Amino acid sequence: MRATLVQGPVVALDGLAIRRIVRVEVTDGPDPAYADLLIYTPNRPGKHPVFLNLSFWGNHSVSMEPDIPLSTKWYRPTENGLVINNRPTEKSRGLQVRRYPLDLILSRGYGLATCYYGDFEPDDPEGWKMGVRGKLQPPGKPFGPSDWAAISAWSWGLSCAMDYLETDEHVDPSKVAVIGHSRLGKAALWAGAQDERFALVI
Repeated sequence: MRATLVQGPVVALDGLAIRRIVRVEVTDGPDPAYADLLIYTPNRPGKHPVFLNLSFWGNHSVSMEPDIPLSTKWYRPTENGLVINNRPTEKSRGLQVRRYPLDLILSRGYGLATCYYGDFEPDDPEGWKMGVRGKLQPPGKPFGPSDWAAISAWSWGLSCAMDYLETDEHVDPSKVAVIGHSRLGKAALWAGAQDERFALVI
């Protein structure tokens, strides 16, 4: 795994947070699979407990901040202008703000780390070809019934994010809660079952 700071650190949310985006490369080769991890921590000294999750809509959907880049990864098509040509549009910015009460999280002393689940594998029957499973599966070897599938790929991605969080000077790695909803709730449960570094699963 390699981690590169691609944005920040910047003071965000009216001074409440320090925000940064870290690109975490999770495979080798000239075209590595990667995830862009958006991290908010309280704007105060020390290491902080953090909620970690994958989002259905990507980093730009958790906040209205205009300088969070739109994802360039594959998205499922929609008919309402949120996604055009399998890429999110500006219309999707802040789409899930109500699910991410950043002011409350940060004011209580917690941080948030999140990234788009499609960074690890697009949510499509053929998504494995564009995701980590396609890059890690030996060429020509089909997936068997007991091999990993999309939810396992997303769970593995959460562990990769945890690998980075253990190195972040603003994060208390002994107090990382992995969270998820719906199919990403299953991914969070599987991540917590497989990786005992997570202190809590929600």
